[in-house]
Amino acid sequence: MKKLLPSLFLLLSCSREASQKSEIELIGDIAENTAPNFLHDDFNLLVLLSLLIAGISLYYAAVTYKAQKKTESNTNKLTKEAQRSMLNDLVRHMYRNLVICYAVKTKLDECGWKDYPSEEHFLKMRIPLENIHLDVFYDNDDNFRAMHELYLNMRNYNEELEVAMSHFVDAGIPEATRRRDMGTLEFKAFYIVERIVLTERKVWGRTDSVDSQLEDAMKTIVREKCSAKDNIPIEGYSSVFDEVKPEYFKGTYMAELYGGDQSLSALASEFNKAVSIERGLNNRKEEKIHLISRG
Repeated sequence: MKKLLPSLFLLLSCSREASQKSEIELIGDIAENTAPNFLHDDFNLLVLLSLLIAGISLYYAAVTYKAQKKTESNTNKLTKEAQRSMLNDLVRHMYRNLVICYAVKTKLDECGWKDYPSEEHFLKMRIPLENIHLDVFYDNDDNFRAMHELYLNMRNYNEELEVAMSHFVDAGIPEATRRRDMGTLEFKAFYIVERIVLTERKVWGRTDSVDSQLEDAMKTIVREKCSAKDNIPIEGYSSVFDEVKPEYFKGTYMAELYGGDQSLSALASEFNKAVSIERGLNNRKEEKIHLISRG
């Protein structure tokens, strides 16, 4: 028993030392594991990766935005030029509408306003509003307002065509109302051309390029050579009609685009020729302007 005691004390001493050593190592491990270490901290690494990814994304977003704005700018530029070309075409369209209106009126005068124009003539005079692209002008409030006002003028003109057509097919509508409708459509042909010219000059500027293109559009349609089949008179209608005088165009933008007041006589002469042709026959010997008899 006495021999065992020293061994027991030795064992207890070693165990105590081992326990103390383990506690010290454990504390060291805890200290090492809990001590701040920026590079080994998972959270901080995630932050770094997130920042890196965000930076790369921002860079590519900036590059993409710049390229998109450049493309958008080029597209808008092309689209605006295409839009201006469409407006120039509408100048020609409105001059032809004026010719048709006047030709219709002269034929109505000869039949005492008893017959009525075929609906096709009103429908063909409509302005294709789908050719007005207001979205192209979102980048400039003033230009957008100018184009929007022009759009409304054209929409109103189309509605007036619809109303006139409904009045003519209705035998119960008084002649005075139908005369007023034709007068309105004549006036509006001049008015829409005026609005187109003023809008183009506002949106694109009053430059030689803008005005020359408008003038070309007007002169091209006025001088366009049409033909009625051998100018054969239509039965029931005279080859002579009430031709317009030069004063008919005085002070209008049609006259300005054609050459000004000094060209009024030439413009009126070309206009009367066009009306005469529309009063005649097409190449199938059918009426160009067809009036439907009420029987």
